[in-house]
Amino acid sequence: MTVRGISCILLSVLLGVLALGTGIRELLVAAAFLGIFWIFAFVSLGLASLTLTVEAQLDRREVDRGDEVRYSFVLSGRVFLPVAGHLIMLPPGVRPGYARPQSRAFFLRPSLVGWKRTFPLPLTCRHRGRWGVAPQSLRLQDIFGLFSLPIVRHKRVQPQPLQMTVYPRIYPLTAAGDRLSANQGFAVAMLRHAQSGDLFGDTRQYQQGDPFKRVHWKQSARTGQLYVRQFEEQENPRALLVMDLGCRREDIERNADTATELVASLTAHVVAGGREMQVLPVRTRAAGDYLGGNVGCYVHSDRDMPTLMELLCDVQYHRTDEPLDAWQLRDVRLSRVGAVFVVTDNPSASLLEDLRLLRRRGCKVVCFVTALLGGLPQPVEEALQDPAQRPVLVSDPTQISEKVGGAL
Repeated sequence: MTVRGISCILLSVLLGVLALGTGIRELLVAAAFLGIFWIFAFVSLGLASLTLTVEAQLDRREVDRGDEVRYSFVLSGRVFLPVAGHLIMLPPGVRPGYARPQSRAFFLRPSLVGWKRTFPLPLTCRHRGRWGVAPQSLRLQDIFGLFSLPIVRHKRVQPQPLQMTVYPRIYPLTAAGDRLSANQGFAVAMLRHAQSGDLFGDTRQYQQGDPFKRVHWKQSARTGQLYVRQFEEQENPRALLVMDLGCRREDIERNADTATELVASLTAHVVAGGREMQVLPVRTRAAGDYLGGNVGCYVHSDRDMPTLMELLCDVQYHRTDEPLDAWQLRDVRLSRVGAVFVVTDNPSASLLEDLRLLRRRGCKVVCFVTALLGGLPQPVEEALQDPAQRPVLVSDPTQISEKVGGAL
């Protein structure tokens, strides 16, 4: 019962008491008239709730983020007396209070024969993920607004929400320079050593982690420094993308949209260039807490992109102030990695330093930071002043095409 209905009952009772106490017939007639209104409204709503059947439909179950779907509720049955109704919906994946709900009012005329009416409501899919789409509120009410009844009874409305999948949107990337070198590992190192005068034929200076069986002892004895033999690297070295599932931002879903769409767009670009990409989601809650057994997803070609998109829909971001540290990569084999990409909104100083050292060894390294400009972590602000380890700030999905493409 609505406030209007309660007021109507109280007014009817008050007029009846006054009529009996004073003997004024007009007051009694007014009380009876209000009572008839009350009974008519109650009966019309009761009959409609007993005879109407409600079903829900979605025109599509799989869409990209930002696309629009049409949610429809279908009313069928008989209406003996006129009734009205009101539907309130939130877009998929939006928490109450974070967006203005959409609403749809409807009116049903009396009809003694069976009929069916469809009431569509367009919804914009704002966040990636798997969501259950259901009304926040679906109510019937009489034409006077005295009674309001939620339609929640079994088989009168679809009991389970309609499940749908919202995939991250892939943005086209245009690299600022040439594509990544096919021999990004040793080829870049050879160029750097040649420019500094440290290159001798098929050897290079010893680096930490090189096996001793590759040491060129004659060259080392001649120069007084350790040199190792270089062998031809594979034609398309693997690229690694580390995706941090921790989030400093309060709006977790917005950060997840930016990060997952950045990952999807970057992977599609790298794979289109004939390279293999390993996407490794990592959590920062506890040591060794990796998703997918420390493997994540390997994308060898365009045929593997659907697997990656399913993974990006399933990953769960969490709120944490703990930064992504270097120990998250302690078990990752970087010996045959030609490029390393890191997507996080809170890198630690030690991680940025390790990435800088990795870059000096000839590996293509880019750190994408999805934090907002007004809330950058201290290590990121310091790194922005250093051209050697400057991260790329991508705080919104609309910046992906320009900033990510410009960093390649």
